[in-house]
Amino acid sequence: EGGNDFSFWARSSYNDTSDMGSATGSLDSYAPSVSGELTGTPGDGGWYISEVILTAIAGDPAPGSGLASLEVSMDGGGWAGYSGALTFSDGEHTVDLRAADAAGNASQATQSVRVDTQAPAIDLSAGASFCPGCGETLDIDVEVQDAGSGVVEWTLTAAGVPVANGGGPTSQAISWNGGGLGGGSHTLILQARDAAGNISETSDPFDLIVQAPPPSEESSSGTTQHTSAVVATSTVAPRPAPTRVLPPTRTPATIPFGGLPAAPLAGPS
Repeated sequence: EGGNDFSFWARSSYNDTSDMGSATGSLDSYAPSVSGELTGTPGDGGWYISEVILTAIAGDPAPGSGLASLEVSMDGGGWAGYSGALTFSDGEHTVDLRAADAAGNASQATQSVRVDTQAPAIDLSAGASFCPGCGETLDIDVEVQDAGSGVVEWTLTAAGVPVANGGGPTSQAISWNGGGLGGGSHTLILQARDAAGNISETSDPFDLIVQAPPPSEESSSGTTQHTSAVVATSTVAPRPAPTRVLPPTRTPATIPFGGLPAAPLAGPS
């Protein structure tokens, strides 16, 4: 490997020798190294929840012939010279890096990059009030969608009481009888999580009306008459817009990939 100097001469049967000659030759049978670094905030399942910056690195250490080119191909497109860091936004991407040395040896590294910076799109609406004891139910509309990594879980609760849940996207109407909840003002909370770990949340307040025990009244005739009364709670507040909930443990990280070739393309004889 590397540069080689040769000396040669000829000798006759009479032991006469010619003048000494010389020649040089170089051997490089090892491909260059090519690798990269991905910098972003890792989420769940191999996804990133922030934009990702890719930095490519290549080299051909001595006694190699020296790096001749470093090229990049994005999402199966054509090769182009690498000119600096690359930024990946939402979506599933594939990046190929290719390095070649002056001797013509080449090596390649491939890496997938999946980015989802958006929390699930959710919507929640419900009636302002209902009276379970009067035979009423609360009508609730739930919408959970995600165009990125996909919805993996959603839950609907009221004051900590489970109302409904699911394991994927949904668009449904729910009739709830208020089981497990007492009278008064309460809040429905809808939370959804996608495969990347993004979480969104929204809420909608409502009043649960309790039918009061009927008071007893004595009539002039001496018989007891009963009247019914319904106790209502305060006016329902406006419904807030959905918000994104950021997991507290997510921190940016730099993750390497690629490296030295597994073996030289051709070994020395």
